[in-house]
Amino acid sequence: MNIRRFLSLAVLVCAAPPAFAQQRDSLLDALTAEALAQNPSIAQRQAASRAATLRIRPAGTLPDPTLTAGVMDLVVPFEFNQSEFTEVDAELSQTIPWPGSLGARSGVAKAAAVGARAEEHVTRREVAAAMADAYYRLQYAVSALASLRRQLTLLEAAVQLSTTRYGTGSAPQSDPLQAKLARDRLQLEALSAESDRVSALAAVNALRNRFAGRRRPGHPSAPRRPARRGRCGRAHDSSRTPGRTARFHIHAALRVQAPRARLQFP
Repeated sequence: MNIRRFLSLAVLVCAAPPAFAQQRDSLLDALTAEALAQNPSIAQRQAASRAATLRIRPAGTLPDPTLTAGVMDLVVPFEFNQSEFTEVDAELSQTIPWPGSLGARSGVAKAAAVGARAEEHVTRREVAAAMADAYYRLQYAVSALASLRRQLTLLEAAVQLSTTRYGTGSAPQSDPLQAKLARDRLQLEALSAESDRVSALAAVNALRNRFAGRRRPGHPSAPRRPARRGRCGRAHDSSRTPGRTARFHIHAALRVQAPRARLQFP
C-alpha cells in the first residue's frame, strides 16, 4: 500500500509542470510581438504568400480572348464598296487548353501558395527564436554589468584602503598593487560585458526593425550607469532581485510601452 502511494505521488510530481515554466516574461512577449509585426523578413514572406495565393485563381481559368483587327489597301477617303482590293478584317480567338491542364496549373499554384505560407511560418519561428536569444543575452549582459560595477565600487574602496595603509606603513607595497591589478582586470571584464550588452541590444533592435538613433517622444533612452544609493537608512527589499532589475533596465533601453516597476539597485 505504501509503495502504491509512493508511485502515485511520484507520477504526480513528474507530471506537474515546474513553477518557472508557467511564468512568462511580459517584456519578451511584447518584444516578440513587435518583431513579428515589424520585421522586414516576415513582411517579405507575407507579401510572397499573398501573391502566391492570388495566383491560384488565374492559373485555373482560360486564357484571355484575343481580338485582332486589320485593314488592307485602304483608299482615302474610305467608303465601303469603293475598291475591290480594300479589306477590313476582324478576328476573335480563344485558346482552349488540353483537358486537365487547367486543373494541373491550379494544383501547382496551390502547392506554391502552401509552400509560401510554410516559409512564412518558418521565418516567424526563426525571428521569435532569435528575439528570445538576443533578449536573454541582453538580460545576462545587463545583470553581469551591474554586478561588475558593484564589484568595481568595492575594489575602488579596497585600493584606497590599501594605499592609505601603505602610506602609514601598516601594509606592504604589494597590497595596493594587487588591489589595482584586480581593479584593472575587473574593468576589462566590465568593458567586455558592455560590448556584449551593446551587441545584444543592436540584435534586438534589428529584429524590431529599429535603429539606435530613432527615438519616440516620451520614451527614456538607455541608461549608461545605474544610480548609486547609500546603504544608510535603507532596508533590504527582497523584490529587488538582479533578474528583475535587469529586465527594468532592458525595458528602459528598448523603449517599449509596458508598465514599469520601480526597481533600483540596492
